[in-house]
Amino acid sequence: MDQHYNRFQILLPGFLVFTQPVIKDHGFALLILITSLVLFIKNNTTAKQFQRSFNISISLFVMVLPKIVLNNCGYTFDFYVIGAAAAIIAIAGPLTEIQLRYLSNHKNNTFDTYFLTEKTAKPTLLYLFNGVIIASLTCLILTGNTIEFRSMLFLSVIGSLTAVLLSVIPHAHKDFTTIIGTAMAIWLFANIGYTAEPAQLMVAITIALLLSYAAYKKDVADISAMIAATLIGVIIISFTNLLWFAPLIAFFSIGGGFTKYKYEYKKAKGVAEKKGGVRSYTNVFSNSLPAFSLAISYQAFPAYQNIILIAYLASLSTALGDTLASEIGQTSKSQPRMITTLKKTTAGTDGGITLAGECASITGAFIIAMIAAITQLIPFHPTSILVITFAGLLGTNIDSFLGATLQQKKLLSNNGVNLASTSASAVIIAICTTL
Repeated sequence: MDQHYNRFQILLPGFLVFTQPVIKDHGFALLILITSLVLFIKNNTTAKQFQRSFNISISLFVMVLPKIVLNNCGYTFDFYVIGAAAAIIAIAGPLTEIQLRYLSNHKNNTFDTYFLTEKTAKPTLLYLFNGVIIASLTCLILTGNTIEFRSMLFLSVIGSLTAVLLSVIPHAHKDFTTIIGTAMAIWLFANIGYTAEPAQLMVAITIALLLSYAAYKKDVADISAMIAATLIGVIIISFTNLLWFAPLIAFFSIGGGFTKYKYEYKKAKGVAEKKGGVRSYTNVFSNSLPAFSLAISYQAFPAYQNIILIAYLASLSTALGDTLASEIGQTSKSQPRMITTLKKTTAGTDGGITLAGECASITGAFIIAMIAAITQLIPFHPTSILVITFAGLLGTNIDSFLGATLQQKKLLSNNGVNLASTSASAVIIAICTTL
């Protein structure tokens, strides 16, 4: 009995969103506030039994207030955005936990609301599937079946991927950030107005998820990186086409593979990647966030699509070039030199470069350029290939320069340097292309 009662407390905020079409925004705000106060009182008398329900309820109250204000000011903030996020967290989450318990014949009656971890993929994949179904049904009900099917499906996929990613990332105040972050992601793409066709979306999520899962199984990526790469892959394929995904696949697969290159040797020198070379979501976003943004911009700015494509390839050529320069350069027997002074330094020093690393950088950038040419993203012409290759070499050395300056002064982390260098190469090549 207690087990079912505990589950009801988690499900309650999710089911409350379905009252909004009847009582409207002000009534819902009052209802969810009363619910939050009741749960808060209960939480003070029964330890942490009601804590997560209270967190979700107060998050809903925090979101519905700006919705009322924005709508009164003439901006669009549809309630189904909030409702879909709440349903993913408060309904799909408990549903996944119940399914996992049933499948594993788990007899423990304690309702663990934090079943997602970075150690196993099965709960994550099941939660993702449940999230898409529950969010789609929620959008359907809250909009009165007025939303297009393709929009409903696309936003449900984006929302579920965001919710899963925020759930597996260890961070404080997870209940608040997960539901609010999920709602903001859905709202962002709802306002962009572009949605992929269902067939294209299914191809996108299938390919992106299978490749990301393969990287996870090969110990190249953890769960957070798997979901982050899937989210980026889905967006890129949906907003462009499958050919745009090919250079990104090359970066993830080749870059991840070379992280393992002479790993024990690099580990002995103290320059190897942590966690056995397994990449996390921070590595994924720092290297591919510019490509992610440019793919979205491709549909938003049709007059600049050629420039956006070149910038996209420049960012990825920098990402792969820098990864190979680092992983191969660190195995070089020659002593690295600082890019700012050309004085010799120790291996692993931020800003250190070697001849082997520079050659590896050119090779990585050239691979991206050749993939783009073979897939006909760019003309199969020496000039086009040279531009993308140069962009990668330029971005890699910008990375080294930032490492020798801002990173050594602790003003940027390694991920910050990666993000800055991939962004810089994209911007510089885009500007040069327009001249």
